[in-house]
Amino acid sequence: MRNLFVCLLVAVPLISGCCQPGVHQSGKVTQHGDFPCFGVADTDETRRTPPRLAGLTVEEMHIGQRGTLMWNLSFLGGRPVYLSPGQCIPYGDASRGSGSWLQKARALRPGAVYSYGLNSDIDSYYADGSSANRAYSGHFCLTHDSAGKITVHDIRWDEKAQRRHWEVCELAPDQEPTF
Repeated sequence: MRNLFVCLLVAVPLISGCCQPGVHQSGKVTQHGDFPCFGVADTDETRRTPPRLAGLTVEEMHIGQRGTLMWNLSFLGGRPVYLSPGQCIPYGDASRGSGSWLQKARALRPGAVYSYGLNSDIDSYYADGSSANRAYSGHFCLTHDSAGKITVHDIRWDEKAQRRHWEVCELAPDQEPTF
């Protein structure tokens, strides 16, 4: 009986710790008119406690070079902004930001690959009431459909294929990112 108690004492913290979400998680990009709209994945955690946003950054990616900052928005210093699954921040919409740490949105274009990051906190995550940081991120691109309208593509990691499907971005093979 004592051995069972010792095993449980060691195993329970290990098991419970393995299932906690990590700091870095996948974001979600949807279409809002001709623009991307940035949100969080629909998980137990985000449904239970919507993340409180701190900042949003969008960069155009370049192979072998630093990215180009396309848009940067801060949510610090103003009224808190919470983002539940199904909600999103449209590209270029600074109405919910605090105005500081703000880069006005530059024009996005088909044929380019972009990365984004939403930095946030999950309020009262820990027993002492402190917050846990979460970073939701991902990649997207834009293409034109047969009618010439813009289509936004959320480029997610495909676990089965062990790669991202950049081909939907209509890039030349030598332009496809390798990460």
